Amino acid sequence: MAGEDEILEELKALFPGRVVPPIQYVQESWWPLAWINRSYLGSAVAAVLPEGVEDVARLVRFAYERGVPLNVVGGGSSVTGASVPRGGIVVDLKRLDKIREVNGRQRYAVVESGVVLQELERALNQAGFTLGQFPQSMDIATLGGFISTMGSGHSSSGYGNVEDVVGRLEVVVPPGEVYWTSFRRAPRSSLGPDLSKIFVGAEGALGVITAAELKLYDLPKFVWEDSALFPTFEEGVEAVEKLATLDLPPKMVRLYDELETAYYTGLEGAALIFRFTTQTKSFLEAAKGEVSGILRQGFRGPELVDKLLQERQNYRDHISRVLQRGLVVDTAELAATWDKVADLHRTVKNALRGLEGVYSITAHISHVYRHGACLYFTILFAPSESLYLKIWDTIYSEAERLGATISHHHGTGISKQRYLGLEKPVELYRRLKAAFDPRGLLNPGRLIP
Repeated sequence: MAGEDEILEELKALFPGRVVPPIQYVQESWWPLAWINRSYLGSAVAAVLPEGVEDVARLVRFAYERGVPLNVVGGGSSVTGASVPRGGIVVDLKRLDKIREVNGRQRYAVVESGVVLQELERALNQAGFTLGQFPQSMDIATLGGFISTMGSGHSSSGYGNVEDVVGRLEVVVPPGEVYWTSFRRAPRSSLGPDLSKIFVGAEGALGVITAAELKLYDLPKFVWEDSALFPTFEEGVEAVEKLATLDLPPKMVRLYDELETAYYTGLEGAALIFRFTTQTKSFLEAAKGEVSGILRQGFRGPELVDKLLQERQNYRDHISRVLQRGLVVDTAELAATWDKVADLHRTVKNALRGLEGVYSITAHISHVYRHGACLYFTILFAPSESLYLKIWDTIYSEAERLGATISHHHGTGISKQRYLGLEKPVELYRRLKAAFDPRGLLNPGRLIP
């Protein structure tokens, strides 16, 4: 590999006005381990801000010719270290910020990777559509990062996860070639495996996603939001499973355990909030009848929905308060089948309570499916690297025992790599990596342990 000064000068010549110092990329991170030990913030020679797919292809060619690693970032909202550079060049895709097409008749849009999800949703709403993806970080997360980490939003029970709304992808693969994963727009094709799926969740290790063709939904005409309160979390889980298996399930369901309910609302018990949306009023009325039969204790009204969703978006304030107290906060999103959800909630909390330096563990169900749910844990603990690692080993041990996955929507990043081979056949990932990136220069240290 050429020297750093030489690389920097060549980059400036190739990308005038698009090369910046990598300071913000090696000094800022949402990864809790980097808050504890700043050596985990990484390093880089420079950052390049490409302005189109041609720039990205040129940069990948340059990296392959010079043997320089590329670290692709979007909004930088990863909590697993996926955005931390590991030497070489940072590729910041935020200037790939165009919505190339919104086709209302076909209900498709073509959007570049650097578009922030919140801005994308606003633009689609103005055209009468929604993507239906509402992650907590949508005010900073970009489309490319959302796809690359296989993200999800709180309305996944109605609109699916990111893999469900991706039609085709535009990707740049080594040594600098541009491909669409399919040449045609169609609702489905069985002409060979879906190549888009190779890149969804690969965290930039196989290619750089520069744009995506997305499937759109009509904005709903009728909305019903309401809430309920259960004496215990376990009773709430039983009700949520019934809601998730309705013929017309809610678009959003969240069940907070007793401690999290008390923290956010001051109420006793486990709070449930939900949202139904439809295009016809009769469907909504039918849903109300079904839900009334499940929630026989009655409804508490939409005010609790507003309260809890607002608290969800106040994550910056919550994190700031924790750090000011000299503590660290991390989150874990485990997914399991319905017969394991209540046990998983209980055993993870009990196991973490036994660790010295762990001060609080709360949880809620954040995503529901006909076949199971995601449990989202929030852990407050002393700023210790060894404790951080012990917390994650403890979480994984309980997940393994109950057959749960350790990552529902945060991806793998760096923090969960050591568990990847315990859930997935890593040898197949290695074969993919060798085929797509034989020099191992794309997002080094990602996907493959």
